[in-house]
Amino acid sequence: MGKSKEEFQMDNLLEKHGVSSQLTEYFLIDTPDKEAKLDYRLVFGNNNPVVMEIGSGRGELIYQLSKLNPKVNYLGVELSAKRIVTMLKRFDPNVNSNIRLIKAKVDSGFLSCFPHRGLAQAIILHPDPWPKRRHHKKRLINEVFIECLANLIINDGEVYVSTDHRSYAEAILKCFNQHDKYSPVYSDGYRRVPFWDELPTYFEQKMKKEGYTPYYMRYVVLSGKEDS
Repeated sequence: MGKSKEEFQMDNLLEKHGVSSQLTEYFLIDTPDKEAKLDYRLVFGNNNPVVMEIGSGRGELIYQLSKLNPKVNYLGVELSAKRIVTMLKRFDPNVNSNIRLIKAKVDSGFLSCFPHRGLAQAIILHPDPWPKRRHHKKRLINEVFIECLANLIINDGEVYVSTDHRSYAEAILKCFNQHDKYSPVYSDGYRRVPFWDELPTYFEQKMKKEGYTPYYMRYVVLSGKEDS
């Protein structure tokens, strides 16, 4: 079977930016399918905890976290080919051996490709808020999505979410608060201080310069809750 148009475009972009095939083969893995769930041990070569970052952007966060936590594996998921290339140029197998990337659109269907209770944490920083009411159905975080996500995370694992959009923050809070598999870490449901203040991302710095103060929400997946 030949390559798709998207795969050809990705190959051309990698060649244009001088990204070696060795880097691509090391960091970029194929999107798993629903029948054969992703095997984290085979992907990373160990049984260390796995953290998934949904929407990795330029990769600043997992680049730094991977260095700070060499015994933790980081799986970055990003749809933008340009951002994947940026990350491949940033990462070094000798420094970031615990990172892998998947180029994919994330939704509840995508989450079905991953093993039950296999993630220690999930990080979702600044998903697209789709501010117009008629576009709200396109938002990533909804009841179906967080149900699927809860089934992927170990008991007492955590989910980190942030947004600079107030109405989206309110919708996210409502969504998580109505779900019995999540417990908020912060008493008000959110805080306005970054999770990793010492590790700012490009987007967070940009929003700060523009006068925005994001909402940071953190949840624990409750022990003892049976999957529905």
